[in-house]
Amino acid sequence: MRAFGEQVILRPATAPTVNPGGVIELPSAGSEYKCRGYIIDVGPDVKEGHGLEIDDELVFEAGNAFTVDGIKYITIHADKILVVI
Repeated sequence: MRAFGEQVILRPATAPTVNPGGVIELPSAGSEYKCRGYIIDVGPDVKEGHGLEIDDELVFEAGNAFTVDGIKYITIHADKILVVI
């Protein structure tokens, strides 16, 4: 599986709440809750300055969920990354 452009593919740290359209839902607007996940792949257009590596744990704002062979993944734009843990 490969990410394109400025996308990052993640394995969720915990099962996200996903609406029927595949968008991850945060508990409420203004909530301090953020999503967490582990990097599976980083797109080629993600700037070198991000310093992202496979298996880094991230905290991010929002993303889109998808499933491949029964395994859930999330794709996010690199600008949605808040923290690398």
